Amino acid sequence: MKDATGRRLDTFNVASMVHARPGNRVAFLGDSITQASWQNSTQTQGSSFPLYAQMLSAGRILTVRNAGISGERSDQMLARFDSDVTPYKPNAVVVMAGRNDINQSVGLATFQANMLAIFSKIRAIGAIPVIGLIPPVNTPADKPTTVKWNTWLRYYAAASGIIVLDFYTLLVDPATGSYAAAYNTDGTHPSHSGYVAMGQLCADKLAPLLPAWGPPLAVDNGNTAQLYSSNPVLLTDTNGDGVPDGWFAYGGSTGYAHALVTDAAVPGKLMQITQTANASLRAMQRGFTAFSVGDKVALCGVITTDGGIRAQVKVTFTGNGGTANAADFTVPVTRGLFHQEYTIPTGTTSVMVDLIAHPGTGVVSWGQVTPVNLTALGLA
Repeated sequence: MKDATGRRLDTFNVASMVHARPGNRVAFLGDSITQASWQNSTQTQGSSFPLYAQMLSAGRILTVRNAGISGERSDQMLARFDSDVTPYKPNAVVVMAGRNDINQSVGLATFQANMLAIFSKIRAIGAIPVIGLIPPVNTPADKPTTVKWNTWLRYYAAASGIIVLDFYTLLVDPATGSYAAAYNTDGTHPSHSGYVAMGQLCADKLAPLLPAWGPPLAVDNGNTAQLYSSNPVLLTDTNGDGVPDGWFAYGGSTGYAHALVTDAAVPGKLMQITQTANASLRAMQRGFTAFSVGDKVALCGVITTDGGIRAQVKVTFTGNGGTANAADFTVPVTRGLFHQEYTIPTGTTSVMVDLIAHPGTGVVSWGQVTPVNLTALGLA
């Protein structure tokens, strides 16, 4: 197979994937469509398709890096690959580039060369390359180029044995070639529902190819090895108020209800908040202190929500003042898994985990909320 200049493309057959480094660690390289509200600098894993890919993959995808940077072209992604992807030792790298190349009139041959170099780097670190097709755009002049470049990516992937995530078909309005209305914000970026749909597509495609794995969720109340050493699976509620022992409830004073509920697929109980006429958020909080500054800790758990209200998991580094989001849902999800890793910032004296049900009408439940000190386990 050759590019537009007649140069042969490097090839990569499926058989060579067997020799790639096995594991569940996935990095995502892209522009603002990949980055979304994820901010590595503040450890905020906000709404983005890499976040939803992890949450909707039944624990098989471990998102170790969102290497999306707003406004970047493919050459800029290539330039920072060694510093922004390689150190995270991914087993697979999802690459979605091209929107800003097209916006800035980069030629197809230059885009091809950059993408081939990125794929070469992915293979060199023993990871599996995955192509994300360029999403649609509402700008008429850019539509034909988007289709043309996606056509090249499709054929290159077919010749090279590379997995394709067809974000274009997923998000496009067939009648116009623009974003489907439900997935559009500004004609360039997907809506929140669009990011969820992209994450689901990524999970559906990648999860079956990755080894069976799951976050280290607490599964019994006798477990004292993790950072919540008492009532980790929420079986006890001494005063019967619907808030499990070890957790503190706060927020609006009326129009809500707490309960501990059972899900046959989740060990222990789920702590549930039902919002009806509450004008304020209602939340549950629990902290931990078994760490040193610089430690890497992971927070994982299960979340189920009917999508009627915004459901959020927030981490606060008390003493330092920083906050980070581990999960943020405004769409229905059943037993979504969240798993995020954080480095404890200088000045932190405790870490607070807040499970928040925002105002509105809806039901959200959390279970098996488990913080783990990865450094103490020799895993960082």
